[in-house]
Amino acid sequence: MEDQLVELLPFLHDRNPSVRQIALQNLVGHSSATSPMRKIFEREGVIRDLKLLARDQPMIAHDAFSALINLSSSTLHSSSISSPDFLLFLVSYIINPSSTLSDLATMLLSNLSKLPTVANALLALSIPVVLTEGMDPVWVGARSGSAVLGVQRPGKGEERMVRAMPCLVEAFVQGAAAPEKAEEAEGKEVKRKGTCHFLASVFANITATPAGREYFTTPSPTYASLINPSSTEGPDYPLRQLLIFTDHANTIRRGGVTSTIKNAAFHKPSHRALLAEEDKTVGGAPGLNILPSLLYPLCGPEEFDLDDQDALPANCQFLPSTKVREPDAALRLTHVETLVLLCTTLAGRETLRKNGTYTVIKAMHAAEKDEKVGDEVIKLVNLIMREEGDETKVEELDAQETTEVDEDMVLEEV
Repeated sequence: MEDQLVELLPFLHDRNPSVRQIALQNLVGHSSATSPMRKIFEREGVIRDLKLLARDQPMIAHDAFSALINLSSSTLHSSSISSPDFLLFLVSYIINPSSTLSDLATMLLSNLSKLPTVANALLALSIPVVLTEGMDPVWVGARSGSAVLGVQRPGKGEERMVRAMPCLVEAFVQGAAAPEKAEEAEGKEVKRKGTCHFLASVFANITATPAGREYFTTPSPTYASLINPSSTEGPDYPLRQLLIFTDHANTIRRGGVTSTIKNAAFHKPSHRALLAEEDKTVGGAPGLNILPSLLYPLCGPEEFDLDDQDALPANCQFLPSTKVREPDAALRLTHVETLVLLCTTLAGRETLRKNGTYTVIKAMHAAEKDEKVGDEVIKLVNLIMREEGDETKVEELDAQETTEVDEDMVLEEV
């Protein structure tokens, strides 16, 4: 069996696309972690061929992405896959709105970004784009058989290098409006082909690094200011654009954003900006005011006294009897852990107290059935309900370093 599969490998770079497609179709199933034949992909040149095939015609590219996703569950293969030239293509492909396989590409990037070297490479990455006034950007690095690039007018437009991270965040935001299934797009004008949900896991992996946490909690040029040189939009915190997704219907998107926020909370110098309301400027940009995004998923259908209601963030007040608390125990735990991290400073504890955190947590604890979540809630209550003496007023608690990499999100396509 192995000899027969090895005989197919040279056909991965055959000139005839039908031959490449048939060869890959017969090989992709063996890229799974459970396949005894997976070792054939360790042969010289195979990973290189797969990366080239990811730029091929749609059916070929689909199988190539699938094989790379499976292989990237291994650190050894991830290192081979994540060469600088392929990362530039992969990121450009994801950012390009018309890329038909962008969701597979985001799954692959999610696996690759578990490597700190890849996470840091993404933070430093710049990609080429052609900008023409009045026209959509042309992401020239995405050129492939399954991506339509924007129109380029000869002699017009300027090619420049732009930082990749703001563009990935923008693709993630746009992806929330993309249809989940192809049939949902029928008869509709769809701006983006893919949902890009798995970029949430990429951001979680990036913020597991110190440089990633600093990026998301430091004001930087926005996507609009990069793409439109005449834009007057000032720098902003990249994390702001993710906050609205803590209650999104898709678990991948919701979970990755939840982990990203928790990881950002490990960056203690950013706590003031994280908790400040948007009408206050911190570090040259409006405050992030993350508390409403953390408390709303923890709210249920409970009714509170008017005095308690008034203390809550506006989005947590007078909720209907149909309001459902975050159904995933792991995500509830992550939210509570984030609140605990925000209690490591006196200012954080006081902000949580003033905004009715105890009211929400008390009701949550009464309905909580998961023991681990319940224990973390008790830890939080002990921090926000204790009396502050002279010692605790100056005390800064140590945050246990348990940043979240999406270990449960090592993906396989086949």
